[in-house]
Amino acid sequence: GHWVWIRSRGKIAVWSEKGSPLQVCGANSDISDQVKMMEMIQEHNAYHESLLKVIPDIIFRCSSKGEYLDILTDQEDKLILPREKLLGKRITDISPGRTGRMFLDHVREALRTGERQVIEYEVPFLSGRRWFEARTVALRNEEVLSLVIDITERKEAEKELYYASYHDHLTGLYNRRFF
Repeated sequence: GHWVWIRSRGKIAVWSEKGSPLQVCGANSDISDQVKMMEMIQEHNAYHESLLKVIPDIIFRCSSKGEYLDILTDQEDKLILPREKLLGKRITDISPGRTGRMFLDHVREALRTGERQVIEYEVPFLSGRRWFEARTVALRNEEVLSLVIDITERKEAEKELYYASYHDHLTGLYNRRFF
């Protein structure tokens, strides 16, 4: 044998003159398949929540017009505005300058080619400027998915390496490579 989940529904059909139930009508249904499906959905959701905790980056879902449709992250401090204020807004409304136009072109290119697109861009924060890399793929005909990675540390290391390659480490003066 095995266990099954049963949903029982019923109601009292006939009452006695004293107010006691005399007849009950009802039905039992096997809901084992629904319970298994709910458990699978809960496992699936727990898996995705765990992925978000493991990935220290931001995932954006955007329309072809650059509208933020969904934002997945557990590091809201890396967003330029709170999540609720970004949803429904366009990239060009949030970053009206060159960065916004560049990101919108990036979204459209991913949709046009169907291939992964990668760009690097800088964003000003109150705490300073930060560099990000966006990897974007077409999700549907009119939507893209972008994984945005904070690459500030890498950019700073590249800058230091570049400086060190053209300057003497003791004096700070240009070295012979510069000339």
